[in-house]
Amino acid sequence: KIRSLYPSFSVSQANAFARSLNVEGPQLVIELDRRRLEYETLSNELNRWVGSQYEPNVFARHTRFFIREEILKAWRRETPERYDANGIFTGYAMTITHGFEVTLPTLMAADFSHVSYLYIQHDRQAGSVPIDHAPAYEVFLNNFRKLKTLIIGGSYFSYLPATVSEMSRLAHLQILHAGMPLTTQTIELISGLTYLENLVLDHCPLEATPDITAMPNLRHLSLRGTGINQWPIGAERQSQLNYLDLRENSIVDIPEAVFM
Repeated sequence: KIRSLYPSFSVSQANAFARSLNVEGPQLVIELDRRRLEYETLSNELNRWVGSQYEPNVFARHTRFFIREEILKAWRRETPERYDANGIFTGYAMTITHGFEVTLPTLMAADFSHVSYLYIQHDRQAGSVPIDHAPAYEVFLNNFRKLKTLIIGGSYFSYLPATVSEMSRLAHLQILHAGMPLTTQTIELISGLTYLENLVLDHCPLEATPDITAMPNLRHLSLRGTGINQWPIGAERQSQLNYLDLRENSIVDIPEAVFM
């Protein structure tokens, strides 16, 4: 039954998965039936999303199919595995690439707590009209609260969903080449991510300079080409910070503590 739900599992993986559920006998059967229903519901929701509107653009149609398949593969644990620096398994990765004319599905009701790495890349198509993806992110990211790494590239979004602040395991956040300025509210949300170890906002127009005072574990900070004219608040006092990239900005004043 387990391998019918997770076809890529070997026999040993299926046995290990069964043990990880901490149930046996009839309770194990009930749990697997629950997961089967969850998967069928997710698959039906994604099928409706794929066919929810006519897409005259062939690229957009194919993109919806690709996103559906990637989400289903992630649920089945068929995407790449992730490991930390010590070789300890941390979860599965999911990568989604799509153009501006396709928004992410927002009606999913499934467990993706096993996904620890999510990379969303927007490919800009010539002549396409930018769409604000923030509302879709608000719902979509709600399914991925156990992320350790979140990367968003080339996207248009007016705000970063508050869901991100509830990702208590998030250690790596990268937002690259954002098509809209990151607002003061978004910067304040990011500044409140006290558990971050890696923060990259390269080539994202920032309405305010990030305050990293409350990030004691931050080791890597890159704000290249963000248009800031002020030194990142608190950066000179972060003892763990060993990489700082502030190129292509207009910063004039650097705290004296940096040179001490």
